[in-house]
Amino acid sequence: SRECIAQLKQWSSHMFRLFGAGLATDEVIEATYQSLTACKKFFDEIIAQRRQSPGDDLISQLIVLQEEERSLSEEELTGICITLMAGAYETTTHLIANGLLALLQHPDQLQRLRENWQLIDSAVEEFLRYDGPALSVVRRAVEDTQIGGVHIRAGQKVYCMLQAANRDPARFLEPERLDISRQNNCHIGLGQGIHFCLGAALTRLETKLAIHALVERLPDLRLDTDELTWVSSLAMRGLYSLPVVF
Repeated sequence: SRECIAQLKQWSSHMFRLFGAGLATDEVIEATYQSLTACKKFFDEIIAQRRQSPGDDLISQLIVLQEEERSLSEEELTGICITLMAGAYETTTHLIANGLLALLQHPDQLQRLRENWQLIDSAVEEFLRYDGPALSVVRRAVEDTQIGGVHIRAGQKVYCMLQAANRDPARFLEPERLDISRQNNCHIGLGQGIHFCLGAALTRLETKLAIHALVERLPDLRLDTDELTWVSSLAMRGLYSLPVVF
């Protein structure tokens, strides 16, 4: 239902506010706790339903895996469901909004896309590079190292700023320019290696469909504000809202 979708979105937003908030306020901590508690109850009930009446969905498959291999505890099963839900909501909604904003701020690129929809796949990759939803990841150094003249000791935590890497002039030609036909766009907007985003294919598909529909169906689409409010987070890059008129 629409009510359920709105509730899941609210829960995921609260969780990511704490995740990347740095020194979180008591209000943020309390909202996150309440959301996590409610979200856990929600998925516990769905898991119980799927045990009784399995379907062809992911949760049913995870239950089969848990029962056959004894590889997941109840807490881990619920945790996976919460992680997949929250990650899918935040990355996708922010990528759609950030990508649309980039097009509206670069009318030449918007016109190129309207004239050639074959560019939609490379456009989504450029949105991920130019202003993707994942700002950073936290890693722990396994050995002493030095990056950019900064000494990092083994065991220290490091905030790896993905979007800074995606604007690296040593890797990308004219990195500050939006180019929806950019070639060899090897960005790390969805992570890398074993930590590559599990929902990458879904995020790309949903963004592709949303951008295509919005741009094609609303030929007069344009921004309706000069001031945008961004989510305060070290983890996610996204807008609270994107006012438009059409």
